[in-house]
Amino acid sequence: MSACLTHVASLPSSSSCLEESSGRVKLRLCFNGRFEQTPNQQAWRFVRAEYFNESIGYGVKYADFMFKLSEKFKTAVSVKYAAPGEELDPETLISVQDDADLQELVEDYFAHLERPGTPSKTFRIKVFVFMAAEEPLTPDEIMEGQTFFRYYCTASTAQQLWEA
Repeated sequence: MSACLTHVASLPSSSSCLEESSGRVKLRLCFNGRFEQTPNQQAWRFVRAEYFNESIGYGVKYADFMFKLSEKFKTAVSVKYAAPGEELDPETLISVQDDADLQELVEDYFAHLERPGTPSKTFRIKVFVFMAAEEPLTPDEIMEGQTFFRYYCTASTAQQLWEA
């Protein structure tokens, strides 16, 4: 079984839902804006942003995704997304920091597509892209850093790194 089919098998989506989306996750990228409350202070909105429609394959790796975004925006970026169907609130955005987080975004997308009334042709997950403090990394550098912390940092050494 191919890697793509393995990912599809783990998704909570039906085959017709997957076929309609062509196995791609549609994103609405919101870049370089800020959150403001509406005049009545009851809702949030993201203003003064640049918006882009993009799509990614459901098997994309975090390192490749972040590299693609860094290339697109010409800067290092961090990513958060709004859970589909939830009210926009900057305090409840979901951070994407590794492969597991990106896979959760993909699963949220396909799960929302299954909801009655979701327009499968036009539905997109709203992804907020923020400028990061450091320079962009290549996919290999991202993977190298994840491997270092996964295999070489125990709880005590991680605590020492934070205290330094």
